Amino acid sequence: MKKIILASCTLASCLTLSYAEGLDNYVDGVTFSIGQSKDKIDIYRIGLRKDFDSKWGKNKIGYFSGYYELSANYWNWKNESNFGLALSPVFAYYVNVGDFKPYIEAGIGLSYWSKTHIKTRNMSTHFHFEDRIGAGIRYKNLDFSFRYMHYSNAGIKHPNMGIDIFIGSISYKFWYNKSKNIIKAKLMGRVDKIVKEIALSGTKNGKIKIATILEPYSEDSEAVVSVGIFLDGDAEAPNWVAHIPKSNIDAVVDALKKAKEEV
Repeated sequence: MKKIILASCTLASCLTLSYAEGLDNYVDGVTFSIGQSKDKIDIYRIGLRKDFDSKWGKNKIGYFSGYYELSANYWNWKNESNFGLALSPVFAYYVNVGDFKPYIEAGIGLSYWSKTHIKTRNMSTHFHFEDRIGAGIRYKNLDFSFRYMHYSNAGIKHPNMGIDIFIGSISYKFWYNKSKNIIKAKLMGRVDKIVKEIALSGTKNGKIKIATILEPYSEDSEAVVSVGIFLDGDAEAPNWVAHIPKSNIDAVVDALKKAKEEV
């Protein structure tokens, strides 16, 4: 149990650092899981997640995407325990149902364990593949899921007595990495592309920076164009910033053309 507490503290520290030092580009959620193996070994799990930036086959029904998960795992049976770390990419198909997003998922990752034995199982190696299939539902920042997981070394060494697990999870997704930057008047969220930098008239080193940002406020929120005015072109944050939703860009361009004629 000391090891799982230590792992929890370590992951909590990572979350604190991600918030403080900008590592939020690599971590956008935390997950807690509890389950049991087929032969009654208790399973506890805590992890850090990062959603894929890409979505494929997006339409009115849904889209393909996924996430990366780094987890600390603790197995316990009576006086025996095993501690492991795992990293896995997980692919999922999300269905659009308003704020609710049911999904199915599957993934294969890698794990390393402190022991090769638990209960009557001889797993032979410290290294194992982590396989999963599951289903869940996302609601805004929350994610609830239930999955089947299997660990084994794929026959690299025998005996290969893998373990089968059924586990439930709850995850919380942070939007701070985007909304925090908006509040601080940076170029807002994850800047997907700097479209153009323009020398700011009447200044020595000022710039106008125009950038595109996808999903600036939350998942599936409308893309925006961010226009930042920098009196010092080398500064981290703009002195003024405007964020124009994609659907308003044409109207804003027309208004700017009319304004130009009047000045």
